[in-house]
Amino acid sequence: MPQSVHDWLVDRLAERKGFSRFAKDNGYEIAKNYTDKKTRHIGNDDDRIWPDVIVFDPKTKGQPAKRIGEVEIEDTVTIDHAKGHWDVYARRVSDFILAVPKSSA
Repeated sequence: MPQSVHDWLVDRLAERKGFSRFAKDNGYEIAKNYTDKKTRHIGNDDDRIWPDVIVFDPKTKGQPAKRIGEVEIEDTVTIDHAKGHWDVYARRVSDFILAVPKSSA
């Protein structure tokens, strides 16, 4: 599956009520990190992580993130990815949403 599908799914996840309405209702903003364009990270300079979707409070410059989301496609649903990304994300933010293909659920 091409990465453009990943980026399309990032947009769709950010538009879901769990992100867009949550952000709007609380005065937060949403940042999206695409395959080839990263716009916002969480963590300090030496400890950055780049989830696909980040809901943040602009008053606190986004630290800490209020909610994050990660989109996986069939090629990226692996044990290494789970240990390298999902575990880290889940430890950083209590409100972490992982979107995977139905066949990988």
